Amino acid sequence: MNTNLVKRLYERIDEFPIFDPHTHINPQNPSAGSLGGILSYHYYTELCNSAEYDPGWWEEGISPDLLVKRIAKKLPLIHNTVQFSWFLTIADEFLGIPGTELLNPENLEKLNDKSKKIMSEKGYIERLIEKSRIKRVYLTNQFYEKLEGFDYNFYRPCLRIDPFSYFADRETVLKDMSLSTGIQIKDSSSFDKALDRVFSFFKEKNFAYASVSSWPGTKIRPVGSTREDAVITKILSGERLSCHEHEDHVAYSFLLVAQLCRKYDVPFHLMIGVDKDVYSQGVQFGKDLVDSNNSMRGYDYLFNQFPDVRFPTSVLSDTQGLELTSSAWIRHNIFPSGHWWYLNNPTDIAREVSRRLEVVPLRKIIGYYSDAYYLEFILPKFRMYKYTLARVLAEKIEASKADPNMLELTEDKALETAWDILFNNPQSIFKDTTVR
Repeated sequence: MNTNLVKRLYERIDEFPIFDPHTHINPQNPSAGSLGGILSYHYYTELCNSAEYDPGWWEEGISPDLLVKRIAKKLPLIHNTVQFSWFLTIADEFLGIPGTELLNPENLEKLNDKSKKIMSEKGYIERLIEKSRIKRVYLTNQFYEKLEGFDYNFYRPCLRIDPFSYFADRETVLKDMSLSTGIQIKDSSSFDKALDRVFSFFKEKNFAYASVSSWPGTKIRPVGSTREDAVITKILSGERLSCHEHEDHVAYSFLLVAQLCRKYDVPFHLMIGVDKDVYSQGVQFGKDLVDSNNSMRGYDYLFNQFPDVRFPTSVLSDTQGLELTSSAWIRHNIFPSGHWWYLNNPTDIAREVSRRLEVVPLRKIIGYYSDAYYLEFILPKFRMYKYTLARVLAEKIEASKADPNMLELTEDKALETAWDILFNNPQSIFKDTTVR
């Protein structure tokens, strides 16, 4: 590896502003508030739980301060991980705490107190945003949210469809949708109208896309209104759906969402392949795992029926990564999007970036999103991606000097490529061209 070339590319790419097209940030409370809040992020609790299993050390709703006391002695066990490097960057860049101080677990409670004072200072959020060069942050929103009280020039809503597709029979989702839309849901026709009203409201708020974290084994197929009528009647009676009925409702919901994405001219962002609640001893959000047997082929009908809908797509395993790349290679409406969850590490990112750059039209590649729960995570995650991208581009520059089939890739052209996948492409795909 030509480290000087990598360094030059990275330093230029790191100057690019950040366009973050997927997060879970609460715009009314966008900061973690303390180092304890940072460590509440499930990546840290699940890694510490895995490194040293100790029943009862963590419980749902644990306060950040109490978590600091309990997690301090476990943190040295995860010093090798990329997630810990994010923690060090956050402390150094935003709090002025050198990483060496965080390596000693005995310092953590004192440093947590210091962090609370800094993060509560007036102007802290504004300084964080400026230092990170963040220009746009996409949110994850539920159908019943009012979408008020935040800066629409910085944050952009996105509609999550999981509750009324996968979980419609497990909670009071349809009743809640009836209340929030003013349309009494009693059959497929009223469900269609209620969801249309949700989309109409979100469109008024300039939402970017509809999205879903889909389950393994999902297969989208045509489902008639008569069949869906029976399913909704059963849901409203309080009964749980059978496996086949659940599959019918999911398929019906996906097709309805795609119809509405077409009507309102927004993409349908698919995040494919997480298997829920696999690990019974896991912490909150640390129970889900990859299912490598999952395939995008279950979505063929969806993609074929809606050629005019854009489908940004994320996957969770290397085999799915190859499938996504090949799908984007031949399907005009599939757009590889970021590096999600278990693929969000330098090794897997490097492989997938190289794959995509070699066979997918450049204008279709959405480089990265942070998936962050707090603004503090955006900078270290994007830095990880930008450095990995610099490594991949440096390798391609070097290879182009000897490869008999390649045009020589210059540093300027490599930087143009980086700018496209990090900024131009997401702006174009999500029709968000006002950000500069």
